[in-house]
Amino acid sequence: LVIGAGLPRTGTLSTRAALEQLVGPCYHGATPMVERPDHMQVWMEAMDTGRLDPDQARQVLAEYKAGVDLPFIGWYKELLEIYPSAKVLLTVRDPKKWYKSANFIYSVIITLNYHLPYSWFMS
Repeated sequence: LVIGAGLPRTGTLSTRAALEQLVGPCYHGATPMVERPDHMQVWMEAMDTGRLDPDQARQVLAEYKAGVDLPFIGWYKELLEIYPSAKVLLTVRDPKKWYKSANFIYSVIITLNYHLPYSWFMS
């Protein structure tokens, strides 16, 4: 397993594409939100309890060879305990450019969540 420990907006989508070519399927922030909503409960439970259940993590990640972005970055230490032979990949970006990019994308997302028709889905 390859564990991506870099923050979102540090090239994680490009890294995902590269890892999928090099090692196979790669988990990304879009995975539980768009591709595998059935995984969302595992990550929400981990957030609620402050603990990633090793058995649930193994089950959810069974078909993946790598993971980057959210939710991986929040649990990289726990994932290293579950997968001790994993490699860790840290993506970085100039801090000022990262802040500008993150601030923009999260502002857009938050704004959309409060306006129709997107707000219908947030209830």
